[in-house]
Amino acid sequence: MTRSQQIVALLDEYARRRRAAQQEQQQRIRLAAERDPMIAQLQERIAGRFPRQARLILADPGRSAAIAGQLKEDTLKDLAAITGRLAGLGLPPDYLDIRYTCDKCQDTGYIGEERARFCPCFEAELARAQWGSRVREAHSFEAFDPSIFPGEAQRQRTERARALCERYAQEFPSGSHPFLLLTGNTGLGKTFLLDAIANRVQQRGHPALRLTAFQMLSGMRAFHLSETVEDASLSQMISCPLLLIDDLGTEPMLRNITVEYLFLLLSERAGRHTVIATNLSLPQIGERYGERIVSRLVDTVSSQVIGLTGEDLRIRRCT
Repeated sequence: MTRSQQIVALLDEYARRRRAAQQEQQQRIRLAAERDPMIAQLQERIAGRFPRQARLILADPGRSAAIAGQLKEDTLKDLAAITGRLAGLGLPPDYLDIRYTCDKCQDTGYIGEERARFCPCFEAELARAQWGSRVREAHSFEAFDPSIFPGEAQRQRTERARALCERYAQEFPSGSHPFLLLTGNTGLGKTFLLDAIANRVQQRGHPALRLTAFQMLSGMRAFHLSETVEDASLSQMISCPLLLIDDLGTEPMLRNITVEYLFLLLSERAGRHTVIATNLSLPQIGERYGERIVSRLVDTVSSQVIGLTGEDLRIRRCT
């Protein structure tokens, strides 16, 4: 399913939620009115007051401020009366309010004037629809098992790495170091920790775009050649609140694309949260991509580097 199709499907789901919230509100209104008919009368009086106000203002525009002030005063009195009657029924004051899944967008998926942009809740669900399946749900901080690591030293190092990654995910979108680089040889848990960060951030309702280095390059190449691609576009990579790239260094080196667009991506994402996992050491990153890339990856102000060392767990499990 393309991004456009996913947006349409998700907007349909939001419309369904909105209808469900409205129907559920009407049901609560009916139940309250059955127990106290005066509640329904007060609500009808409030609803009928607005059309009368409009007619009065059209008939006498010079008194519009006085008419609006009287409307507000009368409406507040009726609302106070409803609240009192709800209390008499043992119901909370907001019992008759509509209960949206998201109060910011009221289950429309949009916020801002004239639906200027998608709500953060919509962006998060869209990101989960697009990329959530690529994050292994079993890779979570809760599933972390230190007993699988050989030797006390490696267990302690990996537990410390897990704690740092969990704090990074829990503090998102705050945190003093938005850029996180996970380095180390294969089989040390870098992908696990990267996925655990993505899962925790998404569970907290924030969008996270998780790509392999090859998928990243696919989007860069498509942009360079003005092609369409099913993987993430370069603009998505630049703008998403959290970008996670696994296995940097395994993607092909394409002339005028790989190094140039990686530098562009890192530069444009300055200040945005980015997590990169790589089997390369910092000297190897410099040899492959150049010192400009290294300077972006290990910026002393915004970057944090977590190096994993020890025995390859995948090899150990096969022996």
